[in-house]
Amino acid sequence: MNILIAGVTCSGKTTLANKISNACIMSQDNYFKDLKDIPKYRGRYLMDSVNAFKHDEYYQDAKYLLQHNQVEIPRYDLSSNRRISKDLLLLKKELVIFEGLHAIRILNGLPDSLKVFLLVDLEECLKRRIERDSELYNVPAIVIREYFDECVIPMYKEYIYPQIEIADLVIREGDDAKCLLKKYIRS
Repeated sequence: MNILIAGVTCSGKTTLANKISNACIMSQDNYFKDLKDIPKYRGRYLMDSVNAFKHDEYYQDAKYLLQHNQVEIPRYDLSSNRRISKDLLLLKKELVIFEGLHAIRILNGLPDSLKVFLLVDLEECLKRRIERDSELYNVPAIVIREYFDECVIPMYKEYIYPQIEIADLVIREGDDAKCLLKKYIRS
């Protein structure tokens, strides 16, 4: 079985994927374009836009993994915003999780897939984003908040949130996501 997990930035996609044991995880984050190729709005990079990713490559690698039980995927350095290689070997397991901002939209045609959308309050996501980006990249909270308001929220409304319409399961903030997934997978 395959699980496609989508949701706004810092909604818990990667955290949820990592909580599910014995799964192969393929993250959309490995498929960012190099920074110079990512669209801008008012001088800011639109990292949450579907156009910030090599979505065709993500889809092709996902299909390859499912057909051949392994695939080499890109290594992407988020601190420098560039691809550094394509040599990270993923081995298929019984459960394969594809996670990312646009995972449902990009991988909608994959067979035997449960489409999961994480619906989390945007203020909570902003709080998590400030915590993460301040710690990892030394970005001031005011800069993160401005970027979130000007770029993340519009991209969420235009590209990410509409995936909820084709999701099989919507997990809301406060739900026991792992428990809900286990019940859904068993049925």
